[in-house]
Amino acid sequence: MNNIALVGLGVWGKKLLRTFSEICSIGFVCTTGKDENISWLKDNHPGILHTTDYETLLARDDIDAVIIATPINTHYMLAKKALKANKHIFLEKPLTNNILEAEELLDLSKKNKKLLFVGNVFLYHSAFQEIKDILNGQKIEYIYASWEKFGSFGEDLLWNLLPHDLGIIFLLMGYPSKFEIIEQKGFITDIDILVLRLKYEDGRSCLLQYNRIADKKNKRLTIITDTMSFAWSNNDLFTITKENLQNTLTHSSDKDPLVLEAQEFLSLLEKKEYRNDLSNLDLDVVRLLSAINNSLTKE
Repeated sequence: MNNIALVGLGVWGKKLLRTFSEICSIGFVCTTGKDENISWLKDNHPGILHTTDYETLLARDDIDAVIIATPINTHYMLAKKALKANKHIFLEKPLTNNILEAEELLDLSKKNKKLLFVGNVFLYHSAFQEIKDILNGQKIEYIYASWEKFGSFGEDLLWNLLPHDLGIIFLLMGYPSKFEIIEQKGFITDIDILVLRLKYEDGRSCLLQYNRIADKKNKRLTIITDTMSFAWSNNDLFTITKENLQNTLTHSSDKDPLVLEAQEFLSLLEKKEYRNDLSNLDLDVVRLLSAINNSLTKE
């Protein structure tokens, strides 16, 4: 691995640059050329070169991989060009906002034997790893996910926030048989509050609630099995069992999941394991989001 380039220098792009530059070589950043972003780059990463020409960047032989942190509607075009230029890709979630485009990108990555890694940072959180270890095959009956925050009004709530929880839910419970939109409300944008339910053929369900005009920031996930429940709040994991009705702190971590995610991407490149074990998950996320989006558009 010689060098990696970052494409996009928004809020999340800056976080990715800080994280990756601490553990690997980032040689170039490609942006739209906004003065404030170029100034930030020069002040914080003076050794990294800047360009606004994506095509020229992809033509460089010394660039092996690109990190794409751009608006969702640009993912398909940017990723397709990178794959055709024989570059590995770290692509921020979701893969695309179109299932046919998502399938095409994954097929192209396999054909060209290039890694197409879709970032979903909560899948690498140590609390999630702890949940999977404790569950050890137990059947989950119910999941409740809630996310309260203020901001990110320039992004689509559905495509920006839901991929995180859907990735977790699909890994733990599989793909639902149907969904139900319970509530949607706009204030600053068309949708700032969204409540929906996922249903499974065997009667299990998940309830998801999102509010980005809240007065506080909090992300919670409650998981219920026959014998115990988990409450994952920010970086802490609590458990309750029927034998011990105490809310017990089971796990707490200050490890940055973004670092763990970046390390996983780099490890796959170093070992030349150009596969995406979560490709079906990535497709399922796009598939369900597309269906929900179509339903919201009709209402």
